[in-house]
Amino acid sequence: MQKVESGSYPLDREDLQGQLLININVVGKTRRNMEDVDEAYYEYTQLRFPVGETEERINTEVNRVLESQAKQAKQEALDNLTVTTGNGNTFDADGIGRQDMLSAIEASGTLGLTENNWKLADNTWKLIQLDELKEASALAIQAKGAILAGE
Repeated sequence: MQKVESGSYPLDREDLQGQLLININVVGKTRRNMEDVDEAYYEYTQLRFPVGETEERINTEVNRVLESQAKQAKQEALDNLTVTTGNGNTFDADGIGRQDMLSAIEASGTLGLTENNWKLADNTWKLIQLDELKEASALAIQAKGAILAGE
């Protein structure tokens, strides 16, 4: 399995020098070249098999790769999760962010605090009301659930 970039859209299956190439997860992208002009290209995963490989083996391997990539994409989404409250503040909502919010909510209740300085997703600090932190925490938990459910 290898990641490939190409200037032309690949066929699903190609026969090349005695190998069967299976191209999956094709994504069209653009980038600015050295002449400052946008150019289109494609990124995709390419699997190689000997010509004559059984369809069963090909399908098994393709499904394995697709499942692995879906799992990786889900983890990346969880690792980069942010939520935005009704006040327009964006909070980190990855695993550490969710835990920090819950800890801060609990500590605020113990100490009788109603506001606290909080580092937002853009790395700025802002005085946040406890109710907004509770909202961010609830949104973060819902967003995590949506990712895990594949929504």
